[in-house]
Amino acid sequence: MAKKGSTVLVTLQPAVSMDELLTIGAVAQRWGVEYETVRRWCAKGALAHVRVGPGGSVIRISVDEVKRHERAMTFE
Repeated sequence: MAKKGSTVLVTLQPAVSMDELLTIGAVAQRWGVEYETVRRWCAKGALAHVRVGPGGSVIRISVDEVKRHERAMTFE
């Protein structure tokens, strides 16, 4: 934070790069499930996500969150 006169200038850095965020469709394809399934997981809080774009209308899921869930999955 830099102070200039009586105005305080703040530079915000995103916590995650946009390159590290996946679309709902990309996660659904990666996991072999329907788009709506991933959307519901986000809506109920089972899958951490961020909202971006105008009005926060676009959902993105971090690669780290996807990998965390993949580590917890069991395949038979």
